[in-house]
Amino acid sequence: MKRFILLLFSCAFLIHTANSQGCSDAGFCSLDGIQNSDSEIKSYNNKFTIGSSYGIGDHNITIVAPYFSYQRSVGKNLSISTKLTAIQQSSEYAENTGLSDVFVIANYRLNDKTKLTAGAKLPLSDGNQLNNSADPFPLDFQPSLGTTDIIVGFATNIKKLQINVATQLPVFQGKNTFSSEVYDTSNFYSEFQSTNNYKRKGDVLLRATYEVSKTEKFRFTSSLLSIYHLGNDTYIPLRFIENEEIIGSSGLTLNLNLFLEYTLSQKSSINFSVGSPIIVRMVRPDGLTRSFIASLTYGYSF
Repeated sequence: MKRFILLLFSCAFLIHTANSQGCSDAGFCSLDGIQNSDSEIKSYNNKFTIGSSYGIGDHNITIVAPYFSYQRSVGKNLSISTKLTAIQQSSEYAENTGLSDVFVIANYRLNDKTKLTAGAKLPLSDGNQLNNSADPFPLDFQPSLGTTDIIVGFATNIKKLQINVATQLPVFQGKNTFSSEVYDTSNFYSEFQSTNNYKRKGDVLLRATYEVSKTEKFRFTSSLLSIYHLGNDTYIPLRFIENEEIIGSSGLTLNLNLFLEYTLSQKSSINFSVGSPIIVRMVRPDGLTRSFIASLTYGYSF
Protein backbone atom coordinates (compact mmCIF):
# COMPACT_ATOMS: atom_id res chain seq x y z
CA MET A 1 0.00 0.00 0.00
CA LYS A 2 2.89 2.38 0.66
CA ARG A 3 3.85 2.03 -3.00
CA PHE A 4 0.33 3.01 -4.09
CA ILE A 5 0.31 6.08 -1.83
CA LEU A 6 3.70 7.12 -3.19
CA LEU A 7 2.40 6.64 -6.73
CA LEU A 8 -0.65 8.76 -5.99
CA PHE A 9 1.31 11.73 -4.71
CA SER A 10 3.90 11.38 -7.48
CA CYS A 11 1.10 11.55 -10.04
CA ALA A 12 -0.41 14.53 -8.22
CA PHE A 13 2.91 16.37 -8.53
CA LEU A 14 3.18 15.54 -12.23
CA ILE A 15 -0.39 16.69 -12.84
CA HIS A 16 0.18 19.94 -10.98
CA THR A 17 3.22 20.80 -13.06
CA ALA A 18 1.71 19.77 -16.39
CA ASN A 19 1.30 22.56 -18.94
CA SER A 20 -2.32 21.97 -19.87
CA GLN A 21 -5.79 23.52 -19.62
CA GLY A 22 -9.28 22.04 -19.49
CA CYS A 23 -11.00 19.72 -17.00
CA SER A 24 -14.30 21.59 -17.32
CA ASP A 25 -17.82 20.42 -16.61
CA ALA A 26 -20.99 22.02 -15.26
CA GLY A 27 -21.00 20.01 -12.04
CA PHE A 28 -22.32 16.55 -12.83
CA CYS A 29 -19.03 14.63 -12.83
CA SER A 30 -18.80 14.78 -9.00
CA LEU A 31 -22.40 13.79 -8.15
CA ASP A 32 -23.57 10.68 -6.33
CA GLY A 33 -24.14 7.93 -8.88
CA ILE A 34 -21.91 9.56 -11.52
CA GLN A 35 -18.61 9.98 -9.71
CA ASN A 36 -16.25 7.14 -8.79
CA SER A 37 -17.92 5.05 -6.05
CA ASP A 38 -17.60 1.75 -4.25
CA SER A 39 -19.93 -0.88 -5.74
CA GLU A 40 -20.63 -2.55 -2.39
CA ILE A 41 -24.14 -2.11 -0.96
CA LYS A 42 -23.98 -0.21 2.33
CA SER A 43 -26.19 -0.99 5.35
CA TYR A 44 -26.75 2.66 6.41
CA ASN A 45 -29.67 4.78 5.23
CA ASN A 46 -28.13 8.25 5.65
CA LYS A 47 -24.86 9.84 4.64
CA PHE A 48 -23.47 13.34 5.16
CA THR A 49 -20.51 14.51 3.10
CA ILE A 50 -18.56 17.73 3.45
CA GLY A 51 -15.62 18.67 1.27
CA SER A 52 -13.81 21.23 -0.82
CA SER A 53 -11.79 21.41 -3.99
CA TYR A 54 -8.85 23.61 -4.96
CA GLY A 55 -8.14 24.39 -8.58
CA ILE A 56 -6.33 26.68 -11.01
CA GLY A 57 -8.38 28.17 -13.84
CA ASP A 58 -7.76 30.25 -16.93
CA HIS A 59 -6.14 33.67 -16.42
CA ASN A 60 -4.37 32.22 -13.36
CA ILE A 61 -7.58 32.29 -11.30
CA THR A 62 -7.50 30.36 -8.03
CA ILE A 63 -10.73 28.49 -7.28
CA VAL A 64 -11.80 27.11 -3.89
CA ALA A 65 -15.16 25.31 -4.00
CA PRO A 66 -16.61 23.88 -0.77
CA TYR A 67 -19.77 21.78 -0.73
CA PHE A 68 -22.12 19.87 1.56
CA SER A 69 -24.31 16.92 0.59
CA TYR A 70 -26.86 14.64 2.22
CA GLN A 71 -27.96 11.26 0.85
CA ARG A 72 -30.99 9.33 2.10
CA SER A 73 -31.91 5.76 1.13
CA VAL A 74 -35.61 5.26 0.43
CA GLY A 75 -36.21 1.55 0.47
CA LYS A 76 -33.73 -1.03 -0.74
CA ASN A 77 -32.89 0.33 -4.18
CA LEU A 78 -33.69 4.06 -4.24
CA SER A 79 -31.69 6.94 -2.74
CA ILE A 80 -32.18 10.71 -2.90
CA SER A 81 -29.33 13.17 -2.44
CA THR A 82 -29.00 16.94 -2.30
CA LYS A 83 -25.79 18.91 -2.74
CA LEU A 84 -25.15 22.57 -1.93
CA THR A 85 -22.11 24.19 -3.57
CA ALA A 86 -20.26 27.48 -3.11
CA ILE A 87 -17.16 29.01 -4.66
CA GLN A 88 -14.42 31.57 -4.18
CA GLN A 89 -12.59 32.81 -7.29
CA SER A 90 -9.61 35.11 -6.97
CA SER A 91 -6.73 36.50 -8.99
CA GLU A 92 -4.34 39.42 -8.80
CA TYR A 93 -6.96 41.72 -10.34
CA ALA A 94 -10.37 40.48 -9.17
CA GLU A 95 -12.18 38.17 -6.80
CA ASN A 96 -15.70 37.01 -6.06
CA THR A 97 -17.37 34.67 -3.58
CA GLY A 98 -20.87 33.24 -3.40
CA LEU A 99 -23.23 30.30 -3.31
CA SER A 100 -23.30 28.38 -6.58
CA ASP A 101 -25.95 25.71 -7.19
CA VAL A 102 -28.17 23.11 -5.55
CA PHE A 103 -28.23 19.62 -7.04
CA VAL A 104 -31.10 17.21 -6.40
CA ILE A 105 -30.34 13.66 -7.53
CA ALA A 106 -32.17 10.31 -7.42
CA ASN A 107 -30.27 7.03 -7.79
CA TYR A 108 -32.03 3.74 -8.51
CA ARG A 109 -30.13 0.46 -8.19
CA LEU A 110 -31.27 -2.05 -10.81
CA ASN A 111 -29.03 -4.76 -9.33
CA ASP A 112 -25.76 -5.15 -7.42
CA LYS A 113 -23.77 -3.76 -10.37
CA THR A 114 -26.00 -1.30 -12.20
CA LYS A 115 -27.46 2.07 -11.18
CA LEU A 116 -29.57 4.74 -12.88
CA THR A 117 -29.33 8.45 -12.01
CA ALA A 118 -31.67 11.39 -12.68
CA GLY A 119 -31.87 14.88 -11.25
CA ALA A 120 -31.47 18.62 -11.72
CA LYS A 121 -29.12 21.53 -11.07
CA LEU A 122 -30.81 24.64 -9.66
CA PRO A 123 -28.81 27.91 -9.70
CA LEU A 124 -28.49 30.14 -6.62
CA SER A 125 -27.58 33.17 -8.75
CA ASP A 126 -28.46 34.28 -12.28
CA GLY A 127 -24.89 34.24 -13.63
CA ASN A 128 -24.73 38.02 -13.82
CA GLN A 129 -23.27 39.28 -10.54
CA LEU A 130 -21.79 42.77 -10.84
CA ASN A 131 -18.23 43.93 -10.28
CA ASN A 132 -18.23 47.01 -8.00
CA SER A 133 -22.01 47.30 -8.52
CA ALA A 134 -21.44 48.50 -12.06
CA ASP A 135 -20.29 46.01 -14.67
CA PRO A 136 -20.94 42.24 -14.75
CA PHE A 137 -18.15 39.80 -13.99
CA PRO A 138 -17.09 37.43 -16.79
CA LEU A 139 -18.30 33.87 -16.27
CA ASP A 140 -14.87 32.92 -14.87
CA PHE A 141 -15.79 34.97 -11.75
CA GLN A 142 -19.49 34.09 -11.54
CA PRO A 143 -20.48 31.72 -8.67
CA SER A 144 -22.94 30.00 -11.01
CA LEU A 145 -23.62 29.83 -14.73
CA GLY A 146 -27.21 30.66 -13.82
CA THR A 147 -28.54 27.72 -15.85
CA THR A 148 -31.18 25.24 -14.74
CA ASP A 149 -30.11 21.80 -15.99
CA ILE A 150 -31.50 18.28 -16.13
CA ILE A 151 -29.11 15.39 -15.46
CA VAL A 152 -29.47 11.70 -16.34
CA GLY A 153 -26.88 8.95 -16.02
CA PHE A 154 -26.07 5.25 -15.95
CA ALA A 155 -23.36 3.34 -14.09
CA THR A 156 -22.31 -0.30 -14.15
CA ASN A 157 -19.48 -2.39 -12.70
CA ILE A 158 -17.54 -5.06 -14.55
CA LYS A 159 -15.31 -6.67 -11.95
CA LYS A 160 -12.82 -3.90 -10.99
CA LEU A 161 -13.94 -1.58 -13.80
CA GLN A 162 -16.75 0.96 -13.38
CA ILE A 163 -18.36 2.65 -16.40
CA ASN A 164 -20.37 5.89 -16.04
CA VAL A 165 -22.37 7.58 -18.81
CA ALA A 166 -24.29 10.79 -18.16
CA THR A 167 -25.58 13.97 -19.75
CA GLN A 168 -26.30 17.44 -18.37
CA LEU A 169 -28.57 19.65 -20.49
CA PRO A 170 -29.58 23.28 -19.81
CA VAL A 171 -33.34 23.89 -19.93
CA PHE A 172 -33.17 27.53 -18.77
CA GLN A 173 -30.17 29.75 -19.53
CA GLY A 174 -28.40 32.28 -17.29
CA LYS A 175 -28.49 36.05 -17.70
CA ASN A 176 -24.84 37.00 -18.10
CA THR A 177 -24.25 40.30 -19.95
CA PHE A 178 -20.44 40.58 -19.86
CA SER A 179 -18.83 42.22 -22.90
CA SER A 180 -15.05 42.45 -23.07
CA GLU A 181 -15.33 45.00 -25.90
CA VAL A 182 -16.13 47.80 -23.44
CA TYR A 183 -12.66 47.52 -21.88
CA ASP A 184 -9.38 48.95 -23.11
CA THR A 185 -6.93 46.30 -24.33
CA SER A 186 -4.67 47.02 -21.35
CA ASN A 187 -7.49 46.09 -18.93
CA PHE A 188 -7.54 42.62 -17.35
CA TYR A 189 -11.17 42.02 -18.35
CA SER A 190 -10.42 42.57 -22.06
CA GLU A 191 -8.76 39.11 -22.10
CA PHE A 192 -12.05 37.26 -21.45
CA GLN A 193 -14.54 35.92 -23.97
CA SER A 194 -17.66 38.08 -24.24
CA THR A 195 -20.75 36.23 -23.01
CA ASN A 196 -23.57 38.76 -23.35
CA ASN A 197 -26.86 36.78 -23.68
CA TYR A 198 -24.77 33.60 -23.37
CA LYS A 199 -26.43 30.35 -24.46
CA ARG A 200 -24.61 27.23 -23.29
CA LYS A 201 -24.93 23.81 -24.92
CA GLY A 202 -25.09 20.60 -22.93
CA ASP A 203 -22.45 18.00 -22.12
CA VAL A 204 -22.14 14.22 -22.36
CA LEU A 205 -19.86 12.36 -19.94
CA LEU A 206 -18.13 8.99 -20.23
CA ARG A 207 -15.94 7.79 -17.36
CA ALA A 208 -13.98 4.56 -16.96
CA THR A 209 -12.73 3.92 -13.42
CA TYR A 210 -10.41 1.07 -12.46
CA GLU A 211 -9.86 -0.14 -8.91
CA VAL A 212 -6.08 -0.45 -8.64
CA SER A 213 -5.97 -1.66 -5.05
CA LYS A 214 -8.29 -2.25 -2.11
CA THR A 215 -7.50 -3.24 1.48
CA GLU A 216 -9.42 -3.04 4.74
CA LYS A 217 -8.50 0.66 5.10
CA PHE A 218 -7.48 1.93 1.66
CA ARG A 219 -9.08 1.99 -1.79
CA PHE A 220 -7.06 3.42 -4.68
CA THR A 221 -8.66 4.01 -8.09
CA SER A 222 -7.77 5.77 -11.31
CA SER A 223 -10.07 6.98 -14.08
CA LEU A 224 -10.26 8.55 -17.51
CA LEU A 225 -13.04 11.12 -17.68
CA SER A 226 -14.20 12.39 -21.07
CA ILE A 227 -16.67 15.28 -21.39
CA TYR A 228 -18.00 16.19 -24.83
CA HIS A 229 -19.56 19.65 -25.21
CA LEU A 230 -22.42 19.12 -27.68
CA GLY A 231 -22.09 22.28 -29.76
CA ASN A 232 -20.68 25.77 -30.04
CA ASP A 233 -22.07 28.15 -27.42
CA THR A 234 -23.46 31.50 -28.57
CA TYR A 235 -23.54 35.13 -27.42
CA ILE A 236 -24.61 38.53 -28.74
CA PRO A 237 -21.68 40.86 -29.54
CA LEU A 238 -21.82 44.47 -28.42
CA ARG A 239 -24.08 46.62 -30.66
CA PHE A 240 -25.48 43.50 -32.39
CA ILE A 241 -28.91 41.90 -31.95
CA GLU A 242 -28.34 38.35 -33.24
CA ASN A 243 -26.58 35.43 -31.57
CA GLU A 244 -23.10 34.57 -32.80
CA GLU A 245 -21.40 31.20 -32.38
CA ILE A 246 -18.27 30.99 -30.24
CA ILE A 247 -16.19 28.94 -32.64
CA GLY A 248 -14.14 26.22 -30.93
CA SER A 249 -16.29 26.00 -27.79
CA SER A 250 -17.65 22.56 -28.73
CA GLY A 251 -15.68 19.35 -28.52
CA LEU A 252 -13.88 16.97 -26.20
CA THR A 253 -12.13 17.37 -22.86
CA LEU A 254 -10.30 14.27 -21.56
CA ASN A 255 -9.10 14.17 -17.97
CA LEU A 256 -6.98 11.88 -15.82
CA ASN A 257 -8.24 11.46 -12.23
CA LEU A 258 -6.80 9.62 -9.23
CA PHE A 259 -8.74 8.76 -6.04
CA LEU A 260 -7.61 7.57 -2.63
CA GLU A 261 -10.22 6.58 -0.02
CA TYR A 262 -9.23 5.93 3.59
CA THR A 263 -11.75 4.20 5.86
CA LEU A 264 -11.73 5.70 9.36
CA SER A 265 -14.45 3.42 10.72
CA GLN A 266 -17.49 1.46 9.57
CA LYS A 267 -19.37 4.76 9.35
CA SER A 268 -16.80 7.30 8.14
CA SER A 269 -14.14 7.80 5.50
CA ILE A 270 -11.86 10.43 3.95
CA ASN A 271 -11.40 10.80 0.20
CA PHE A 272 -8.60 12.59 -1.65
CA SER A 273 -8.54 13.09 -5.42
CA VAL A 274 -6.52 14.92 -8.04
CA GLY A 275 -7.22 15.56 -11.71
CA SER A 276 -5.89 17.32 -14.79
CA PRO A 277 -6.75 17.42 -18.52
CA ILE A 278 -5.03 15.53 -21.32
CA ILE A 279 -7.16 16.84 -24.21
CA VAL A 280 -9.04 20.17 -24.12
CA ARG A 281 -11.56 22.26 -26.04
CA MET A 282 -10.09 25.14 -28.04
CA VAL A 283 -12.30 27.77 -26.32
CA ARG A 284 -13.93 27.56 -22.86
CA PRO A 285 -16.20 30.62 -22.49
CA ASP A 286 -18.13 29.16 -19.52
CA GLY A 287 -15.22 29.79 -17.13
CA LEU A 288 -15.13 26.17 -15.95
CA THR A 289 -11.55 25.50 -17.04
CA ARG A 290 -9.23 23.83 -14.52
CA SER A 291 -5.60 23.09 -15.34
CA PHE A 292 -5.35 21.26 -12.01
CA ILE A 293 -7.84 20.31 -9.34
CA ALA A 294 -7.52 18.54 -5.99
CA SER A 295 -10.31 17.75 -3.54
CA LEU A 296 -10.66 16.44 -0.01
CA THR A 297 -13.93 15.13 1.45
CA TYR A 298 -15.20 13.57 4.66
CA GLY A 299 -18.21 11.26 4.68
CA TYR A 300 -20.25 9.95 7.61
CA SER A 301 -22.97 7.30 7.35
CA PHE A 302 -25.59 6.41 9.92
